[in-house]
Amino acid sequence: MECEDPEPRAPDKVPPDPPYPNTGTSGVSGANLKRRCVEEPQTPAKKNISNPDLTVPSIQTVYTHPSFVIGAINTYSENDKGPYIVHVSRISPDPAAGTSIRPIKFGQFLSNHKFQNIHREGVKRVGRNKISVQFTSAEDANNFITSPVLALCKYTASIPTFSVTRMGLVRQVPTDLSMEEFATNALLPPGCGNIIKARRLSRKNVEDGKVSWVPTQSVVVTFLGQSLPSKIFLYYTSLPVELYNFPTTQCYACCRYGHTKAACRSKPRCFRCSKEHLGDSCEVTESGASCAHCLGRHFATNRSCPEQERQRSIKVVMAQQSISYVEACAQFPTVSRPYSEIAQPNHSSVRTIYTTPRPRAPLGKSYDKVAHRDLVSTPVSSMPNGCAIIEPGT
Repeated sequence: MECEDPEPRAPDKVPPDPPYPNTGTSGVSGANLKRRCVEEPQTPAKKNISNPDLTVPSIQTVYTHPSFVIGAINTYSENDKGPYIVHVSRISPDPAAGTSIRPIKFGQFLSNHKFQNIHREGVKRVGRNKISVQFTSAEDANNFITSPVLALCKYTASIPTFSVTRMGLVRQVPTDLSMEEFATNALLPPGCGNIIKARRLSRKNVEDGKVSWVPTQSVVVTFLGQSLPSKIFLYYTSLPVELYNFPTTQCYACCRYGHTKAACRSKPRCFRCSKEHLGDSCEVTESGASCAHCLGRHFATNRSCPEQERQRSIKVVMAQQSISYVEACAQFPTVSRPYSEIAQPNHSSVRTIYTTPRPRAPLGKSYDKVAHRDLVSTPVSSMPNGCAIIEPGT
């Protein structure tokens, strides 16, 4: 006996979405805050992708808020706390011309043009062509960067980004989620500024000699304001926010830090022997290498170099204290070469050469040991009692 198909039933009603937690918004409309009806595939946590062909590339790797794309001028808000720093540079048509500013001369410029409410020790040099000016209030700092006197004297002023923004690292963001969707749908805790930039990190993958960049689930988020939230909310989930530490970049052309080989404008310096040529064509091995920073017997690109550790510590302090590179660099002493390494033989720059001692010259014929001994020795007495004085009358 065949069974007939049962009568089709009406589909169950989909329960309404739960209300979104009242944690404050980031300035987006209510339509963007609704949960999507179609469930997105969940990406396993901490998945290491080795084959870039199996990945789902991100629709967008960088998103910047429209108000901060072109011609954005950072200003201090009423909620920002001091110090209120402004960076000033001299306008130069050629960046490689070597233009510089002296702090005392620029302080004289500020005094002559009657700029007020400047800290007593507020003018400092933070670069070859950059001066830091510290004001006592946010209003004075904002008015200074828009002063027409600066443009007439060929100066440009701006508020550093690290003074008005905070950068955090958010993990476990699906790779198929665009950065615009991530930034516009994220909800922030009360008292935290909006998201003005989101950038997805990529991982370098080398396979069969071919280099490719694979998008990861880590996103660097820039928040407006001086407060970094501990977490953000996205699609009814909370994502922890970590403090983002700037990467340590080193140039393979001049061995200096802070830029790459493509943007280098300095003279070449070998990372193998520290001489004035590129290290790609140098044949010096690790045993005979000389570091350009600490003069140690290793390459200048070695991660165990004391200067590498110093640069990493500087980046951590920059992120924790929100200060410039020059200010963070002053907290760590420069790397010096230890005496034990200087005195070590067979060094590439200072070598000790061992030679056989020279033979002593033979003594001349004019020197007679027997005659010399007779002269300096005590003479033998002729008297029986051993006295050397002759009695009178004898």
